[in-house]
Amino acid sequence: MLALVIYCDLAHKDFNQFIAKLGPFTFLSALMSVLGALTYHALSESIHGSSLGKLVCGLVVVTDRATPCRFGAAFGRSAAFYIDGLFFGGIAAMSMADSSRHQRLGDKWCHTVVARRSAVPPGALRGASRFILAFVLALAGDMALSGAGLVLKVFL
Repeated sequence: MLALVIYCDLAHKDFNQFIAKLGPFTFLSALMSVLGALTYHALSESIHGSSLGKLVCGLVVVTDRATPCRFGAAFGRSAAFYIDGLFFGGIAAMSMADSSRHQRLGDKWCHTVVARRSAVPPGALRGASRFILAFVLALAGDMALSGAGLVLKVFL
């Protein structure tokens, strides 16, 4: 969506008219958008340990053994967010209340923990240059998948 806003601004096109031409979302475009969001979080958390929001809040995702999170675990915990978010986050709230580390279901299933950066051993933290790489790759992955959903919609 951000890429479309930027395109419309640079091309001096009305964003609302541009979106109207694309028509309503289809199941495929919605699925690709969800995969794009999952990819953003999985790449951010596996390459650096934090998405932009977690970094701003001083949080990092690590394994339950305080080692850097790998892609599979990051993707799994991100996918489980859609289960954790059911009933206005009630499932996550119940899971977190039942956990000494305040883990939601996705964290329990993937053996991960969201912790304050200050509480994590320095060996499990990654630097600022790695965050920039993670952020750029994560945004590119999100835009590619979300954009592919729109492109496929036009051709299918």
